[in-house]
Parts: sequence; C-alpha cells; structure tokens
Amino acid sequence: MSNKIDILLPTNGKRLEGLKSQIRSVLHQSHEDIHLWVLMDGCNVEAECLDITCEDRRVTFISVPSEHSGQHGHKAIKWTLAELPLDGEWVWMTGDDDCLLPWGFEGLLHESEGYDMVTECVWQLPGGILGLGS
Repeated sequence: MSNKIDILLPTNGKRLEGLKSQIRSVLHQSHEDIHLWVLMDGCNVEAECLDITCEDRRVTFISVPSEHSGQHGHKAIKWTLAELPLDGEWVWMTGDDDCLLPWGFEGLLHESEGYDMVTECVWQLPGGILGLGS
C-alpha cells in the first residue's frame, strides 16, 4: 500500500489567512506522500498563496467550473472526485478554516492499521474527513 493521501481543500477565498494556515499545516506533515488540491470555488487565491507553496509540486490549484461551485464546496468536492486524477490510497477532505498537527496524517495512517477498509473506510476527525481513495 502506497499510503499516498490526496487532500481536497475547497475555498471561496473569504478566509485567506485560514486557508494559508491550513496549507502550511498540510505541507509540514511528517507524512510527506501527499497531494494537495486547492479547489478555488468562485475565487483565485493562487497568487496570494505562492509564498507558502513556493511552487511545491505536491500542490495544485484548480478553478472549479461555475456550474459546480457553491454550497460551501460540497458541489466542488463531488466534481473533484469525478473529474480530477486522484491517485492516492486515501482522500482527505478539509476546509480553509481547519489546521492539522504536524503528525496528523502519520497518526491517522497508524490508527487505520487493522481496520477493514472496505466496510470502515470513512473517519470523521477534527480537521477533516479521511476516506479510502482509488
């Protein structure tokens, strides 16, 4: 198992400082096999976040098509799951007002050992939802 995690982070750009904080917390995880998808829902925050992402290849900013925007990112996440090339073993859905501890993903992966991931594949946790990926 690769344990790669795709992170879906929808934002409408209204909480820029929270978004930057969440991006920092994702990029500073002890588990580094990740890909962060920032789903720009009716906004463009890529330029404002370049000081954090520094063109990190693990981060992709995506403009959500207008027909899939709104509803606090829920439609954007549905579109993402159907259309983007997610290839992680896990998918983490989080928000632009959340923040993770540096060992967050490592701890979650450790805790997931021994579970039947076919029947017990979604975990509601502080900072997001972790589910089985591709």
